Amino acid sequence: MLSFLCLLAAASAQAPAQESAAYVVSIVTEATGDDLSLRFILSGPPGSYSAVREGDEIVVRIAAEALPGLSLPADRAPIRSLLLGAEEGFSLRVALSEDRTHEMVREFSSLRLVLHPPTPEAASPSPAATPSLTPVPTAPRAVPSPAPERTPARSADPVPADTADLYRRLFPSPNEPSGVEVGRTEIGAPENWYSDFRWLGFQVRPWISVSHVDGKTTAVQDNTVTGDKYWVIQPNLGLGFSPRFGGPRAGQWSINYTPRFRRQLNLGLPHLAAHFFDIGLDQPVAAFGSLYGNYHFSTGVLETEEIDPGREYGIGQNRVVDTSLEQFRRDTFAVGFRFDFLADTKLDVNVGKTKVRYGNEDEAPVSGPRAFFDYNTQSLNASLRRDLGESRQLGLIFQIHDTPAQPERAQIEGRGYTYAASVDGEIAALTTGRILFGYRTQKSPNAGEGGQDYQGIAFGAQLVRELPGDTALGVDVNRQLYLSAYEDNGFYVADTLRGDFNTRLPLALFLRASAGLQSNNYKTSPQVSETTGDLVLRQDRITYWTLGVTRSITEWAFLRFDYISERRDSNLNRFDINSRALTFQLGLGFFGKSSNQVASPW
Repeated sequence: MLSFLCLLAAASAQAPAQESAAYVVSIVTEATGDDLSLRFILSGPPGSYSAVREGDEIVVRIAAEALPGLSLPADRAPIRSLLLGAEEGFSLRVALSEDRTHEMVREFSSLRLVLHPPTPEAASPSPAATPSLTPVPTAPRAVPSPAPERTPARSADPVPADTADLYRRLFPSPNEPSGVEVGRTEIGAPENWYSDFRWLGFQVRPWISVSHVDGKTTAVQDNTVTGDKYWVIQPNLGLGFSPRFGGPRAGQWSINYTPRFRRQLNLGLPHLAAHFFDIGLDQPVAAFGSLYGNYHFSTGVLETEEIDPGREYGIGQNRVVDTSLEQFRRDTFAVGFRFDFLADTKLDVNVGKTKVRYGNEDEAPVSGPRAFFDYNTQSLNASLRRDLGESRQLGLIFQIHDTPAQPERAQIEGRGYTYAASVDGEIAALTTGRILFGYRTQKSPNAGEGGQDYQGIAFGAQLVRELPGDTALGVDVNRQLYLSAYEDNGFYVADTLRGDFNTRLPLALFLRASAGLQSNNYKTSPQVSETTGDLVLRQDRITYWTLGVTRSITEWAFLRFDYISERRDSNLNRFDINSRALTFQLGLGFFGKSSNQVASPW
């Protein structure tokens, strides 16, 4: 049991170290003399990128993801039109009304596509700028980056550059799609949106990582300390291809598979191997829009944030019900359409469904006390974006969150709505990001008294300020509602606050430090407090901090060390627990854009 608790502690303790994908937060047009620039503001230092001329168009590709609901600026001469790609990763087609030369300029956490007037010496359009990789690790979760004044383009450092983005690739976030393009310092072809390694005409992404984990946990109530050490072997194989069906451009399809094997564990649990499988596609159907979709499959035991992103699942006695862990299976499917509604207005509509089965060998539901439960969720998301000046965008967002009736846990059945407005772009001087504010409702008729009806504000903000010396500070705050397995709660409200610090060290080392606070609040089923003897509604406070150092060996190999510390302090003492993990990792291979995994690498 001691070893069992320890492994669970190590698996959960590392969650704060997970990295999220870089996001393109906003796109702004700027004029300097006769030059016109498109500035791409990212949530972290940019990964590899390229700008390739195709006829009278320039195709920009960045190793990042488009922030959901991202709007495009109004067309401005010599730009005739802008078309945002819907594939995994970010691409933008810039159609020009006149001949212009172009170059890409990197500015730490933003990029500029600069369009220069033609000169007499220019006999032909300029080639794509050489893609480069930023040598600064990205903060976990999607945090927008600042927009500093233009600085001279800095040359890429090929040794540490890929290491920086490996933070995002190998340590994905539980809540956001992960993945950036890393590895080689040059992209081989304009179609390289998935990987820079090709085989038999496919873009291929083979790599393997080996990690060693040393974790300890302390159950605060009885001061019991446990620990465990083990190895994790994680290979990856992915294929990307670009079919064309007569549309304005080729589609972008990808298939990715990643198993995860653990060795030298002091556990008797079955099914400790985990498997992740992803399919993504984006296919233009006309000049005014594209159809996109994705499918994600995962199965495992210790990757608990795959099915419980709010982290109620817990570890040891910290779990809602102290029973042994069981194998889960998750299937997530989403499909949507992006439409250029007007010249400067974009409409995006998508629907999604997630199905989770926990501990069931067949489809029949299992009753009785379990650490988690089966559930289905469905969602509809719509956003309408419009430029608000040249450096900001205004968005209107509508979402439906639906949880159908479940035989095992009736309390979670319900439906919720979100109505919100967002502003993204330049928030203040040298501070760029996104602010969202709205209203959230939730009705769960089968939950306990006090937890059947929720109405409250919805908010989210991601702000980053850049400092000299390749250093950046980021702040992320948001509120989410998650399904609950605790007593008669159908859901709980999680408020999070996170700060991140990224910088470059001597000797080609890269440092990332972060700290965060998450508050989980429950609405029903009061319990007797062990401290005061009063009836109280459960409240958990999760605090954590992480420190990581990475160094590249070559463009296809890296070393990384991380220390993670976490404390959960609840007003019900039986849920209190402290944990820490020290990890070492070696990665080898051709690293490209990561799949939509949502679990830690250990």
